[in-house]
Amino acid sequence: MGSIADVKDSSDDVQVLVTGSFGQDGRIIHRLCRELGITASGVVRSHHPAIVNPAVADEFKSSLRESKIALLNSLSAREFRRTLAELRPTIIFHAAGVHGPATKMSKIENEKRQEMEFVHCEMTEVLLDWVSSNDKNRMIALLSSKMYNGFDFNLEVTETTPLNPRGYYAETKAKAFEAIIDSRLDGRATAAILFPHTSSLVKGNFLIQEIMQQFKKVGQDENHLIKLKNVNTSVDISHAFDACREIVHVALNKKTEKFFYGSGNPIPINEIVTSFSKYMGIKEYTLVTQQENEIPYQFLSKKEVEKIITKRDFLSLHDILREVAKFRS
Repeated sequence: MGSIADVKDSSDDVQVLVTGSFGQDGRIIHRLCRELGITASGVVRSHHPAIVNPAVADEFKSSLRESKIALLNSLSAREFRRTLAELRPTIIFHAAGVHGPATKMSKIENEKRQEMEFVHCEMTEVLLDWVSSNDKNRMIALLSSKMYNGFDFNLEVTETTPLNPRGYYAETKAKAFEAIIDSRLDGRATAAILFPHTSSLVKGNFLIQEIMQQFKKVGQDENHLIKLKNVNTSVDISHAFDACREIVHVALNKKTEKFFYGSGNPIPINEIVTSFSKYMGIKEYTLVTQQENEIPYQFLSKKEVEKIITKRDFLSLHDILREVAKFRS
């Protein structure tokens, strides 16, 4: 198996740009690039909390030390093109996204529809134009397994599975995917289709963080209740550092139109809750579901998992829970 250290290009010739630098994946990609001796520039929207909220700004600045960060002040393709012309990147990681926890996605889709369209679709089109302008340029767009969420049954995703997005977030990601495939840039434009992945860098109450926060409150609730919306489903989840390691490796070493990243091991959410309770030493609690029907889920096929280049032993669920709990405690 390969590793991200197998860099074919000279780091002196590589100009890396990361969109969404303040997000979980963006920050990890910056870190992995630094480990390779590559300082990546970044692009973030000017209203990001790390820009407007001094309380969190220091954390983001320290994680992106030595990186030049460009601000997008508007949802403007013209402004984004000017930024590319100034930074002149040869490798672009399009990690920017507009999303949130599954329980809040409907609200986010309604309130940030225009922003979602710009970030997922228009920025991708601008990046494809930039890549096509020079044979040395290439890009990887970080997309989502949610592009397959429209099926009404549990789905094993393979390379030939047709897209079936449900919801505006999934639809815009699918639109970006189709633009990349239609660009026919000989593998220099790549769609990275990522299944759920997490780390201690996640902001907001995504699944693992929500479970942990509820366990921390168990002692304050005389009924010891853990309330989750989608208990009757499973999730194919892996560590974000593992996913980003594969993304960086592919960007620096391989030309391909698309690749997948997931564990191929869907875990029932109630088992995740049980694992968390054991790790945190909490024996008395009652798990309450707020949605009785079983929610279909997607998971990556074992055949696709075997194609992952940097695959070592995936970090276990216990490893992920331990890291998040330690960081958030």
